[in-house]
Amino acid sequence: MAKKRAQDDIIGYIAPNIARRGFAVLCLGGLSFLLIMIAATNPPQHLFWLLVLIVFGIAALVVAYKLWEASSRKLILTQEYLREENGRILFHIDNVDNVDRGFFAMKPAGGFVVFLHKPEEGGRVYAPGLWRRWGRSVSVGGVTSPGEAKAVADLIKIILAERDLGAKPKN
Repeated sequence: MAKKRAQDDIIGYIAPNIARRGFAVLCLGGLSFLLIMIAATNPPQHLFWLLVLIVFGIAALVVAYKLWEASSRKLILTQEYLREENGRILFHIDNVDNVDRGFFAMKPAGGFVVFLHKPEEGGRVYAPGLWRRWGRSVSVGGVTSPGEAKAVADLIKIILAERDLGAKPKN
């Protein structure tokens, strides 16, 4: 049996919290239901507003489904990258500039934001309720467990500190 490389060993993971996941889908599904019911039971006078209600109701339903689907996967941290359990890579650790999980950080609820040196391949990617990557920032959180997200953010900071210590010349 082939031995796994140390870089492929899992050092942390973030699993979606089922209560947060269910609440988020319920809220979006409820919004969809309300918009479509308003359009069906008390339609506006103008056709434009009727179409707006229907389109936004259907859009909320689609987003609820996408959120349920996207938040079914764990995020796995290794020495090389943070990835989904299906293999899609969020970012490479070598590309990380900074990790911010402070109170005023522009991050999802219970999560953190990672700033990159350069944008990752694949451009903008959005997994509703779980993570998003736009340009040089990756935000993780939303329906995730805050404790697991904090632990993974701290592990990334530790990896970065070890990398920075190893890069400094010895006296």
